[in-house]
Amino acid sequence: MIDIKLILEGSEEETFFQILEEGGFVRSDRYRLSYWNAHGAGNVPTLFNQAFQNSDPEDIVLAVYDVDLLRTDEFHTVQRKMRTILGSQNEVDRMSIWCNPTSLLLLLAP
Repeated sequence: MIDIKLILEGSEEETFFQILEEGGFVRSDRYRLSYWNAHGAGNVPTLFNQAFQNSDPEDIVLAVYDVDLLRTDEFHTVQRKMRTILGSQNEVDRMSIWCNPTSLLLLLAP
């Protein structure tokens, strides 16, 4: 069994993954999924680093944050801090899952 830890930017991402989990879309006999809500993009690198450095029992740690941050200083700060942890932009891209918050909101709307 592969243990996967997701570091989620905030509540939208957490709710999205809870819905996927409750619907059975992220269940598998091959992997176990867990996640932390970072409560803001600025906290993603710190929690990622904690999980990455203490990867027991996780086999994979991924960061999930909004693509709408692309044009903001906050996005570039997150990317820079992730590069410090992982060593290259290529590795940051491999370990990041970018979400579109508009799509999340459409899926989460009643």
